[in-house]
Amino acid sequence: MSLKALHVIPTLDILAGGTSAALSGMASAQAQAGIKVSVVATYAEDGVETFAPFLTEQGVDVTLLGPTSGSLRRHPDLEPTLRQQIPAHDVVHVHGLWEEPLHLAFKLARELGRPAMLSPHGMLDRWSLEQSKLKKQIYLAWRLRKHLKHVDAFHFTTDEERESVGRFGYPGKPMVVPLGLDLDEFDPLPDAGRFRARYPKLGDKPYALFLSRLHHKKGLELLLPAFAQLREQHPDWRLVVAGPPENDAYLESLQALTKSLGMVEDEEMFFVGMQRGAERIEAMVDASFFVLPSYQENFGIVVAEAGAAGLPLVISEHVNLASYVESNELGTITVQDVDQLRQSLDQTIRRDDLADVGRRARSTTLEHFDWKNIGRRWIDVYGQLTPNPDD
Repeated sequence: MSLKALHVIPTLDILAGGTSAALSGMASAQAQAGIKVSVVATYAEDGVETFAPFLTEQGVDVTLLGPTSGSLRRHPDLEPTLRQQIPAHDVVHVHGLWEEPLHLAFKLARELGRPAMLSPHGMLDRWSLEQSKLKKQIYLAWRLRKHLKHVDAFHFTTDEERESVGRFGYPGKPMVVPLGLDLDEFDPLPDAGRFRARYPKLGDKPYALFLSRLHHKKGLELLLPAFAQLREQHPDWRLVVAGPPENDAYLESLQALTKSLGMVEDEEMFFVGMQRGAERIEAMVDASFFVLPSYQENFGIVVAEAGAAGLPLVISEHVNLASYVESNELGTITVQDVDQLRQSLDQTIRRDDLADVGRRARSTTLEHFDWKNIGRRWIDVYGQLTPNPDD
């Protein structure tokens, strides 16, 4: 009999970004590797677009409960659903920290005698814990700390995340397994020119691409002024900012900042919104390099995607793939400072070997981040928690 894994996550909302996307790729890869995978998630309101249809197509059993109430995502069917599902699985894999579904998953896994693994998805990193700090300290003391002390294993996506969380001294076994890519999306790549055809005002101008959720942690308030300062030396270069905004007010603040810096929207810089599926890869193919100056990224799957598309990478030291990028010479590591970021962008634009760096990024990334290979690794990882899955 195959291993049976139950994933519990607050949301599968596509617009929620990192955690739901990471779980979607992970669960799909595990199912393709022969693990019997189930997911329990909630949704806050009707009509939310989720990864559930994709996961169902991949053979994953998905239970969605909602609409939920409050920021903790409470729902009356959560506890009975988990009580029914947990005993039918060999391991309970919890994604995130703060919401009611996760608290119940921790509690019931221990009560029903099933091992629990936690993927914190960067939420235990220093930067993350400093955000809404008082609320998180209260919740840790109220109920979370006892769960963290009883977790059987922690899943980290990088050695950097493992080292960061290691400062707490929790006894759960640390296991490092990266996220991955569906290489069928990136090999072969789409033809060049498709993104430019959708945004003809770009013309044939070279551009740097930022592609991620528009959120204050992504460092856009540093990127925009840094890029504005480049215009005198590099007047032909453009900046494309792609991704869904945290909210309308935040997008408006970025547009106001662009105007205050003297840049003309849709001429020198472009806000193009969320790019789905092949659209995001087309945006990468037409770009000259990728930039992500985040204050914190647990993994940064978009960095791997950009590398797979053949882009040189300019990322901050707080993206946990920074050591991978640096050791493989796939781009430039920068810091959270406008002038330093400007220098990094300038150096990248001036590189004579930019195309060579992009080719190296593509070959290295395709070798290291294949979901098919990573999915098979989970059989061994879960097996260490459930030595007799047939029992």
